[in-house]
Amino acid sequence: MTIYALLNKEAKSWWYFKRLREWGRTAEAREKERESIRNCIKNVRTAAISDGYLAITEDGSRFILTISNQQVLSGYGDVPHYQRLCEHYGVPVFDLRKAKAGNSLMWNEPLLAADRIAYYKEHLNV
Repeated sequence: MTIYALLNKEAKSWWYFKRLREWGRTAEAREKERESIRNCIKNVRTAAISDGYLAITEDGSRFILTISNQQVLSGYGDVPHYQRLCEHYGVPVFDLRKAKAGNSLMWNEPLLAADRIAYYKEHLNV
């Protein structure tokens, strides 16, 4: 599946956009889906040029996209669209589901993005 197809599938699955279609507002639903796709790409492109990274939490239920040491996007659920897009643009992806038990990860430490990336690479063997 292409990245666009993945993003499009994700956008069409959102409950609000489905509801707009049920109400017969298909043009509005499609415009909002396109806006969602554009925002996703914009966030990842910005992360690519500013030392950003994507972290997926240990249980895989939450993701955080960080740009220049500021969390700009976070969400819940499966995130294959963000993961594939980050990989495409060369944004580091830290899948913390692969972390070893007992490994304390520094979520609350005030590290620069580059330091956090180095820490993850060292401790997660990525």
